[in-house]
Formats: sequence, structure tokens, C-alpha cells
Amino acid sequence: MKVVPLAVALALCLCGCKKKSSDSAPVSSTENPASSNPTTDASQPAPASAPAAPGTIAHAPGNPGVKVPPPGPPVTVNGVTINVQNAEKALATASWDANVALADLRTALRYEDYQRAMNSLQKAGSDPSVNDGQRAALQQVMQEVRQAASAQPR
Repeated sequence: MKVVPLAVALALCLCGCKKKSSDSAPVSSTENPASSNPTTDASQPAPASAPAAPGTIAHAPGNPGVKVPPPGPPVTVNGVTINVQNAEKALATASWDANVALADLRTALRYEDYQRAMNSLQKAGSDPSVNDGQRAALQQVMQEVRQAASAQPR
């Protein structure tokens, strides 16, 4: 009979886990633990995210229940208002990767890292799921970021 460490037993009791630990199950001499069938294979990679169909809302590739957050307020940097929410509204139907790039844009603007902000915009614009109207919204935001960078005190 195997003894389950007290910490493991306590953790299982506190978390309410209904699964039986393989350590707590009695092992007979006829069972071969290597012959058990695995229930899931975590070693296989998740499928690559495909471009979203027009009119649909982008979802996280690993969790389809996670949707793109609603657009945030405009960002004011060095007296220049950057309307990131226009690009966020336009990219609501783009891929998840393009929306992640816009989230990186907001973070870069918060820390006034204009090079990273431009890289995020270029990454979002180069996504294959972005159409011409969405690229125009990204170009407008790029122009506003350039204005904020040029207005930066030296």
C-alpha cells in the first residue's frame, strides 16, 4: 500500500477535486501501469488560427468562448489624441492575432514606446484576415502615433 503525502491529500481535499489520484489507488501485482490508455494527448499542437469569416467576431484560438474585448477610450499622448478605438472597432472581425497586436499597441502607448506601437500596427496590418477598410483605420492610427512621437519633448 502506498502512502499519499499529507500535502497532496490536503490539497485534493481543499480544492474539491473529484479525480482519484493514481497514488491513492491500490496497485495490484497483475496491473501494468504502462499499459493504461491515456485519455488525452497534450503533446499535439493546437491548430493554427484561420482567418475569420467576414461578419464574425474574432475568438481566441485555444478558447472559442473568449471574445475580443470592447473598444476602449481614446489615448492622449503628448497632447495628441490617438483614436485606437476606431481601429479596434474595425478589427472586430479580423483574426485574434490582429486584435492581440492592437492590445500591444495600447500597452506601448501607455509607456510611450512609439517604436513598439508602430511595430504592433504593422503586425496588425500585415495579417491576412485584415481587409482594405481595416487597413485604412490602421493607417489613420499610424498617422496619429507618428504625430504623438514627433510632439515628444526632447
